[in-house]
Amino acid sequence: MPGKLEYKLNPRGLIPNSIQLREFGRESYTMNQLLQSCYRTRLKLNVLRIILYDIFTGRISLADLLYSLKKQMHVAKLFRNNKLVSINGKIFIDPFGPYFPSKSFDTLMRNNSIRTFPLNPNYAQISITDICPCKCVHCHVVNTQTHRLDRKIVMQTLDEMAAMDFPLVFFVGGEPMSRFNDLVDFVDRATQLGMDTRIFTSGVGASAEKLASLKKAGLSGVYVSIDHQDEAIHNEKRGNPLAYKSACRTVKEAVSLGYYVSVVCCVTKT
Repeated sequence: MPGKLEYKLNPRGLIPNSIQLREFGRESYTMNQLLQSCYRTRLKLNVLRIILYDIFTGRISLADLLYSLKKQMHVAKLFRNNKLVSINGKIFIDPFGPYFPSKSFDTLMRNNSIRTFPLNPNYAQISITDICPCKCVHCHVVNTQTHRLDRKIVMQTLDEMAAMDFPLVFFVGGEPMSRFNDLVDFVDRATQLGMDTRIFTSGVGASAEKLASLKKAGLSGVYVSIDHQDEAIHNEKRGNPLAYKSACRTVKEAVSLGYYVSVVCCVTKT
């Protein structure tokens, strides 16, 4: 039955029975297909709910209905090959899209259903600091030891973004963890304003305690940079001997805390 494998002795140790392993793989694949089908059905129903609500409340006219449906079908095609992920009742469609059901997802759908131009934004990134413990060869930040946006400016920007219907905001750097206390407040403010929040991090300076605090503030996603499977090469590219271990630890801790986690890689020739 799924989830249970019998093992047999082998010169290299205990390994699963090969025939049973194939059966286990097929059953697991079938189960995953079923889950993906369920998630996509929920997604379609959620989009339909938004459209019907907007019709009955007068947000859109019946004349705009066909346009809205056509646009939503086009948007759905962009995500047709994505693997949807369910975490604690939240279903994530894409690293650059808000989860559903949520206010931020409703905003995203409405932003992509209107006729006005320019179109409303889908997400934004705020670089809250240039300070970073790494010195990456590919980094666009010239000075990683100075400069940070004024706290009041960031808070004001978040208020303005919410007024402009930004559904999702990423906090980036530098290394956002190097400004941890303010980061928690920024995440909390954006969450209270109805925006989904994520961070990009090298993992250096992150900890289970800090990630738990950010989770409590409303952070939903953690994106960790891993540029090579070889620890020495990754550390060399990042200019920090702790980069690889910090990144791997952050991924494990973020997953255990129930975050939506993505591993991002800067592709280079060497």
